[in-house]
Amino acid sequence: MPLNDLAERTEVLYGTDKVISEELQFFSKSKRKIDTCMVHTRPPLAIGIESIRRSFVDAKSRGVKLRYLTEITAANISYCKQLMSIVDEVRHLDGIKGNFMISEIEYLAPATSHEETKVSSLIIYSSVREIVEHQQYVFETLWNKSMSAEKRMKELKQGITIHFETKVIEDPDEVVKEIGHQVANSNETCACLSSGGMQYSYNHFFEIRKKILEKQKKGEHRGIRYVSNITQDNSKIVKVFLDAGIRIRHVKNLPPMSFGVSDK
Repeated sequence: MPLNDLAERTEVLYGTDKVISEELQFFSKSKRKIDTCMVHTRPPLAIGIESIRRSFVDAKSRGVKLRYLTEITAANISYCKQLMSIVDEVRHLDGIKGNFMISEIEYLAPATSHEETKVSSLIIYSSVREIVEHQQYVFETLWNKSMSAEKRMKELKQGITIHFETKVIEDPDEVVKEIGHQVANSNETCACLSSGGMQYSYNHFFEIRKKILEKQKKGEHRGIRYVSNITQDNSKIVKVFLDAGIRIRHVKNLPPMSFGVSDK
């Protein structure tokens, strides 16, 4: 269907039921192609929600070309393997920050949620030609920078990372997101923390680290280690960390700034 055959519109829709309904309609109306770009927490939903999984299968059976771009991690690799059996091609790109889907006639952008089991409660829809064509260009740009799912999965299996990057992040919210992402995708985490760093870690990452410690109990993670200058002022937070299962050692003379490293 040409874009001109549609009454062009752009709107924001709210509610998880509406989000799922809009996605199902989106898949059903496409005749040629659907390109999907999703953050690393979305593949489990694409497979786990039967109506969404079926929409991929049905579109494929009608001859619609399906491409799926995401960040393949140790946590979502099993879901990505299942996606590979459903869509035409899955590819990996580091650090994807947003969700969107494009067909030949429409554009959808579910709000990003980093909770693996939670469906987005907001979605942006557009059938405006200029928006659709622009987002098709954005997808092609990202797709051309990505690597094959097979190559990424080989990296994860061998425990190697071919891509290297050094960057400075100044936005406080982006700093929290980046640290949270690195911790969540690690196999081992170590940190040297000042007293302020201990409080910062507790305020922003304690819940993530509790999930990591649960993985450690199952033998899926090598654990978390801290070194810090333990004082009367931070002893309560130190006890909370110790009770949770984090290993901590005292060092009197710390470096002038906090830092953390993972196995990656």
